[in-house]
Amino acid sequence: MPTESELLMQSEFAAERLRSDIVSGAWSPGTKLKMRELLPRYDVGASPMREALARLAAEGFVEQRAQRGMRVPELNVEELQDLSTTRQIVESEAIRLAALHGDHAWRDSVIASFALYERDIREHGERAVDWKTTEPRHHQFHKAVVSGCPFPTLRGICDSIHQRLTRYRLQLDAYRFGADEVIGEHRLLMEAMLSGNGDRAHAAARSHFGLSLSILETELQSRPALESARTGKRPRLRAQ
Repeated sequence: MPTESELLMQSEFAAERLRSDIVSGAWSPGTKLKMRELLPRYDVGASPMREALARLAAEGFVEQRAQRGMRVPELNVEELQDLSTTRQIVESEAIRLAALHGDHAWRDSVIASFALYERDIREHGERAVDWKTTEPRHHQFHKAVVSGCPFPTLRGICDSIHQRLTRYRLQLDAYRFGADEVIGEHRLLMEAMLSGNGDRAHAAARSHFGLSLSILETELQSRPALESARTGKRPRLRAQ
């Protein structure tokens, strides 16, 4: 029988993989998460999986409905606006603090993560950026940016919001920018932060996040009704 610590590790592992699959769209919005499908896919027992689902529900990646089990939340404008506005407030402040308190190691981390992100984008040429391919480096850059903030709780909130918004960005695939545009937008944010001017960094961050909201909101509102609304059928797990 697994020990308590082993069960905890299994639960954390399952939560990490399931969260990643929800963000990427492997589990489509609106899909019911059934234990008979989850257990073999993530190779854990029922108890660790229930813990993983409870954790993801608390984080907002899973929706629990009374008497109807767990589902992947639908994409909707209200949540997008909520998450994006909160990010503008919270992460812009974290970035302001990072600009004021970040040390040399933080500066080096920001510069290095930006260079890796730029390299990944350049490898795909000048065509529209493939966000699903470059997202790991994009996430790494934003984590490096806020890592100079002296408050761990604030950094954790920023990362959670980033991941929930990544679900919208990857599944809507709304960005049609080329390499130069994407790199230039993120370079502006980096330069504002490295200036050491907290107000400049804060303004650059708000502008950066506001642009993202505008693009995603326009795309989401222009989409036709979801497949489940049109057909009455819930989408299934995509083939791997």
